[in-house]
Amino acid sequence: MGIAGMGFGAGLLGFATGNAMMGWCGMSGALLHIFNHALLKGTLFLGAGAVLRSAGTLEIDELGGLRKAMPKTAGFFAMASAGICGLPPFAGFTGELLIYIALLNGILRGRGGLVVWCMVGVIALAMTGALAAAALVKAFSGTFAGLPRSEKALQAFPEKTGMTVGMGILLIPSLLVPFLAPVLFPDYGILGKNAAFSLMMLILFRGVRSLSRKTEPRQVGTWDCGYAAPDGRMQYTGTGFIRPLGDLFSSFLRFRKHTEPVNGGFPVPAAADAEAEDLALRMIWKPLFCGVTRLAEMTHHFQSGYLHLYILVMLIALAVMLICGIIPWGGLFR
Repeated sequence: MGIAGMGFGAGLLGFATGNAMMGWCGMSGALLHIFNHALLKGTLFLGAGAVLRSAGTLEIDELGGLRKAMPKTAGFFAMASAGICGLPPFAGFTGELLIYIALLNGILRGRGGLVVWCMVGVIALAMTGALAAAALVKAFSGTFAGLPRSEKALQAFPEKTGMTVGMGILLIPSLLVPFLAPVLFPDYGILGKNAAFSLMMLILFRGVRSLSRKTEPRQVGTWDCGYAAPDGRMQYTGTGFIRPLGDLFSSFLRFRKHTEPVNGGFPVPAAADAEAEDLALRMIWKPLFCGVTRLAEMTHHFQSGYLHLYILVMLIALAVMLICGIIPWGGLFR
């Protein structure tokens, strides 16, 4: 939603400074991004529901290898992940492209502070897209690729057709928008180029997929780094995938680490665990919810179930309103 906020902000700045191109591109990109986000985030949630039903867990580090058991869910999840990251040929790419055009137009035609804020917007938009891509690559690869990491993932069963139909229904409109946009907005030549680029990406993807299907699989030995029997515990986990990003933002994330190191010549099982603290939860939402909870506990005494207490509260409230209506408040502040 921050991307949509950047689009609306760029649009309002464009209209305020008389830059119609910046205004319309910013507003159009924001609305299109909201449309795409609603469709593809719904697809991802349905995919997560299918995984939960089949494997019984949503812990990424306990999953892996579900693509064999749930190929349709894996395909829809991969496409929705690409679309929500702003990759072609989905509506997210078109929406973010319009926001980029709005911000770059503000840099080229704006002055002073507008140029600075548009440059900050371009950098923030690029970083948001990169972080979203990293998060969703982690989600897809840790869930569907590789080998099963637990007994739950190993015993996962195929999804039902009805679950994949829902994902397909949400995915199709986001796929069609880039090709309909040039028809609905013929004045924007960039949308026609975007449609041609999206079509080229579709043809390229289809061609690569066709070639991969025609290629005969070969049975070869796997380089196992010296291990005779590699299993799911040796492969890259979702936590390990985002570790470099975690180290980059360690001053903000505040990792809590717990390790049981390997000791002795014949060590007992060792473990390592790292958990990042959610600053928004600690600094904003937890104090807010605690305050609301305390307020609710204070007012809970009025819900005693005694009718005479409710009538008394109503009479007091009525008396307060009558007093507020009678007192000439205007004269008190002259």
